[in-house]
Amino acid sequence: MEHKDIRNPIRYNPLKTLDELKDFSLYLGTNSDITPNTYLFKDSVAFIFSDSEHKLFITPFRPEIETIFKKLGFQLDEKSDFNFSCVSENNRYHYLTEIARQEIMAYTYEQANQIFNEKGIKDFHLYETQKVKEVSFEIDGLKCELPCGKIKIYPMVLPLFKNDTFNCVGTYIVLDSNHVVVCENFGRTILVETNPNINNLVNTLIDCGYTRNPIPEKFIEFQKNTLT
Repeated sequence: MEHKDIRNPIRYNPLKTLDELKDFSLYLGTNSDITPNTYLFKDSVAFIFSDSEHKLFITPFRPEIETIFKKLGFQLDEKSDFNFSCVSENNRYHYLTEIARQEIMAYTYEQANQIFNEKGIKDFHLYETQKVKEVSFEIDGLKCELPCGKIKIYPMVLPLFKNDTFNCVGTYIVLDSNHVVVCENFGRTILVETNPNINNLVNTLIDCGYTRNPIPEKFIEFQKNTLT
């Protein structure tokens, strides 16, 4: 989807070597009791690993990390345990986690674009007069007040396609006569407002190969009116 207010996402830039991985890890010190060249996958959010010198590191999850370990012959340690309290308030680890989150989204966007192309869907250009709002980073839902009512819109594609959300790439949800939510060629969820109505836009989506999302209730939540 092309529009003046939508930019191509940053490309996925995976780590390739152990030295690069260490640069984006938090050093925890040396521990001779831990077997060298081993790693632990902790709660699906971080890797703890020990190098040949018994130096211990923790790094936030990224898709490529386990591949690096396997190429180097690191062994998975399924017995050790680790207390996260020592890093939960660490400022550097906070930034490492944010960098990893951005790379995970870049990876997801690239994979979504492959899915989009495999489906044979064509890209299209929105008019500058059509207003857009990206929802992809609104994990807790984007609140909107539209003619159809107060709603929350949730991203149609989750990081690393959790809950099989890869099926949503190239789909749309009609909200009312002027608003449609589109999961576009990079898997980003975009709210589009167009006047006088969305008919021409939806027809363009159909011509390009987009399909109606079959589970809109998972991504659109109508807000109940409450007394204040």
